[in-house]
Amino acid sequence: MNQETTQEVTTQPKEVVEQTLDDLYKEAGLDSAPAQVAQPQTQPAPQQVVEKPSFEVPDPYDVENHKAFISNLAKSQAELRESLQQSQGIIAQKERETMMAKLEEEINEASEFVAKESGIDNPKLATFELSERARTDPKFKAIWEGRNSSPQAKSAYTKALGVVSREIGKKYEVRSDPQLVANKKALAASRQSSSTTTQEESNEPNWASAQGAEFQMNWDRLVRNNN
Repeated sequence: MNQETTQEVTTQPKEVVEQTLDDLYKEAGLDSAPAQVAQPQTQPAPQQVVEKPSFEVPDPYDVENHKAFISNLAKSQAELRESLQQSQGIIAQKERETMMAKLEEEINEASEFVAKESGIDNPKLATFELSERARTDPKFKAIWEGRNSSPQAKSAYTKALGVVSREIGKKYEVRSDPQLVANKKALAASRQSSSTTTQEESNEPNWASAQGAEFQMNWDRLVRNNN
């Protein structure tokens, strides 16, 4: 008679190692070289088309006409410089507005992500926590500032938000104290009992006069009876 032997193959669960901000700081390459923050490409200023003067250069020996020519030439150059400065100012303002809009969008996205992942469900509170973290943690600040410098830095930044989200979630986590729960149950039971019976009928301790060891003994007995 053949006996079949069944071998149970047990697989050991792989241990999940959570990355820290130090790991992500190195992954982004910020430990070996300063983060290169991507700068928006500056558009060249529009070239001004300078029309050739419709008049000829006067004879230098014609003093009056030559003076007038030099004066008009200086005026034209001043107007050209002013026009160029205005154009450069408009371009710089547009670039600043674009950068600020992009920055605000990225901050909102990060805040919404952290609010959801941490469980606090409050983007404004998440924004405050991220701001404080960047102010107090140089490595997180470096990861944030270098987030767009390379694909590796972008990946490290996304993971860093996950790390920070977990830490913020633990900070605002409401934990139940088993002893506190037991004490609340005992106190509730005591109040219910005292509302239906008198002190003499129920043989309940006199909580108003009990002090020190007597109060602790009565309290311990009350907790044991209601657990």
